[in-house]
Amino acid sequence: MKRRTLIVSISSLGAVALVAVTLFAAGPGGAFAHGGWRGGGHGWGGHAEARICGESRDARIDDAIRFVEAFVDFTPEQTGPWQALTGAVKNGSAKIGAACETVAAEGRPAQAPQHLARAELALVTALGVVQEVRPAFVDLYGKLNDEQRTRIDDLLSKRHRYRR
Repeated sequence: MKRRTLIVSISSLGAVALVAVTLFAAGPGGAFAHGGWRGGGHGWGGHAEARICGESRDARIDDAIRFVEAFVDFTPEQTGPWQALTGAVKNGSAKIGAACETVAAEGRPAQAPQHLARAELALVTALGVVQEVRPAFVDLYGKLNDEQRTRIDDLLSKRHRYRR
């Protein structure tokens, strides 16, 4: 049970940044495309705004980190990569927060070029986060044993639904 909790938590933490980035940079129905993140236009409205651009983003990340650290005794070899991953996720959250502030200050785009500029901001921010989180995750992944890696692979694919 403890190993499964570790794997789920590490996968979840790495995924937190990636999911936020994906939603943040979403296409026509996404946060920046139609202004839906501020309660207008098409898309997903206030709940997603709180998850992506609200203060709860950092709180959820901190909760996930505390949860993992409360239940996992990292090996000395895993401690550094774990700290690097949590740092990368926190830095990614800060980048997303800064972009959210820019979007809020600009308000809803009135013209097509503004929509395109907003999409560019989202994509550049998302790419920066992925480029920081991925190497940290890969480093930690490389320090896990074969069973841990298999469990993470299964969790991040649909295969885990069919394996017991």
